[in-house]
Amino acid sequence: MVREKIYKACYILFLALFAVICATGLIRIFWRTHRLPTALPLRFEEAQRMAKENRYKEALKEYRAALKITRESDTYLQMGIMLNKLGDAKGEIANYEEALELEDPMIRENLAIAYMKQNRDKEAYSLLRVALFQKPRDSALHMHLGLVLEKLGNMNDALKEYQEALRLDPKNAAAHSNFAVALTSLGKDAEAAEQFKLALKSDPKHLDALNNLGIMAGRQGDLDTAIERFKSAIDAHPDDAQSHANLALAWEKKGDKEQAIAEYEEVLKLKPDHGPATRRLKALKPEVGPEPPPVASEKKSGE
Repeated sequence: MVREKIYKACYILFLALFAVICATGLIRIFWRTHRLPTALPLRFEEAQRMAKENRYKEALKEYRAALKITRESDTYLQMGIMLNKLGDAKGEIANYEEALELEDPMIRENLAIAYMKQNRDKEAYSLLRVALFQKPRDSALHMHLGLVLEKLGNMNDALKEYQEALRLDPKNAAAHSNFAVALTSLGKDAEAAEQFKLALKSDPKHLDALNNLGIMAGRQGDLDTAIERFKSAIDAHPDDAQSHANLALAWEKKGDKEQAIAEYEEVLKLKPDHGPATRRLKALKPEVGPEPPPVASEKKSGE
């Protein structure tokens, strides 16, 4: 009799536990199917609105709140962008490293880019190789692998990666531009110019292509074309200090002191710690200074 009561009690306890487990599962399903489609998009919408208004710290707070609802790759990617805007390189890297377990190739790509900025090129290379194993036909991944290979001194393989990036996506403006910069470093200026022009065909406002074509024109003594290229870059990106600096150098070489001074002053408004602009402005304001330095060397997109 006692044994039967014990069996009965255990059976009831088992049923109770089973009911609790089932109820917990149903609650989780309800949470994911009802709360996530409403709460998560609302968080994202608010964060994106703040980001558009350059309220990066507030946007970051909203994205972190979204992570408490569910861990999604998109949330980490947006957080990384905000941390980058805020100049928090360590925070950006830590954010992407935390998200690696999600096995998203875009997380690996963005972490690789962040590593390259810190000259952690071998780590970046490893990440991009894994990402390409996941997405072998991704043009941007091949382009970034080309960049890191170039930094590691393997130019031949870098060129192959740029070409593969363009084979997969002939309209990849950044790949055209980076390929062009690599060609310039090899002294192949004519081929490089064609690649910069193809970048502009895909993206007429591509900053690096406009500036680099201006630099190349300036080196060839065609200052009028250089000035037009730099003006186009400024029209498309008025807050880019380097474009104003390039235009100032071109005006100075052309002998237009007033225009050069105006552009150098604009550089310092945008970037007060711009050393070359500060030095040239000091040289030009009291009197015409010595022969100006060469125009700035090419910048690379994607770094």
